[in-house]
Amino acid sequence: MNIRKRLGGLVLAGVFALTATVVAVGPAHAGSNGQQLLLINNSGTNDSFLLKGTDYNGNPVQTCVNTDGRWETWFSNWWFKGSLTYFTYTAYNCYGTPSNWGAVVNIPTSSSNDWQAITDNSSSYGGNQQIDFFDNLHKANSIRISGYNQYDQNVSGCWATPGWETPVNGWWWQTPVTLTTYTSSNCSGSSNGVYTPERVGNPNNAWFGFADS
Repeated sequence: MNIRKRLGGLVLAGVFALTATVVAVGPAHAGSNGQQLLLINNSGTNDSFLLKGTDYNGNPVQTCVNTDGRWETWFSNWWFKGSLTYFTYTAYNCYGTPSNWGAVVNIPTSSSNDWQAITDNSSSYGGNQQIDFFDNLHKANSIRISGYNQYDQNVSGCWATPGWETPVNGWWWQTPVTLTTYTSSNCSGSSNGVYTPERVGNPNNAWFGFADS
């Protein structure tokens, strides 16, 4: 699934520079000086992301990425690091009033992979979704997800997380859900993170993307 998803999202419909502060961003090496971004459109209603941050040379950059309503968009060959502020829009080209006002995340300078996932807020729920977990902090070797499935049963499961992305195939969830991370590979011992992702169950998307940072 990861390969299919990656190939399906590499071509962007359009990237628009919005200010004179945008500079050309060249390649870094294997996430050693900034990260590329995976934009997760959990709401299914956002058509563009406005990104404001710093490139791998320390220059301020700002750009708008059209997502065409896709659930995920792999924004390649732009390398960010440090504080990143992002806004989402229901219109193309980041036009009009943002649907999400200025979420802030930290993009590491160095990482074991080339990507950092950022997500918007889901605008609706009431259905069931599978969860795709992104270990941005690289601290989870397993995750436990507990909550209600599509049959309104309270269930729990453990999954090893050998890489940055772990899609939990075939398990369908609805709000409320608790996600717990562990350093062990089998959810044993003490946890190192507990999260309660909001609005799992958007009926318009089969997947809900969740990142631990």
